[in-house]
Amino acid sequence: MHKLIVAASLITCASTAMFASQSIAKVQLPCESGFQVLSPTGAQLAVQCKDKSLYLVGVPQGMSQEIVPAKSGLNTFVYSPDGRWLAAGFVNGTVEVVSTWDKTAS
Repeated sequence: MHKLIVAASLITCASTAMFASQSIAKVQLPCESGFQVLSPTGAQLAVQCKDKSLYLVGVPQGMSQEIVPAKSGLNTFVYSPDGRWLAAGFVNGTVEVVSTWDKTAS
């Protein structure tokens, strides 16, 4: 029985890896970035640039819009569970919440 569970786990991992490697869309990032987050809907990518600016990039069309300018003290960001809002946290302790639905990248 133990061997059957291990074999089923290996098959599941292999099929997951196979599906994960298929490209759905390719978009050009608006800046040099080391951190991106895909929205819960899959329609946007939040891109944190090396200069600490934040962009929303539409998937798959690739249109982008700056949400937070460079050197503003951006520290972190997160999408709401439904993807309609993006909260950006700053080093001074403030948080800015913006609607993602009215942005050109959506």
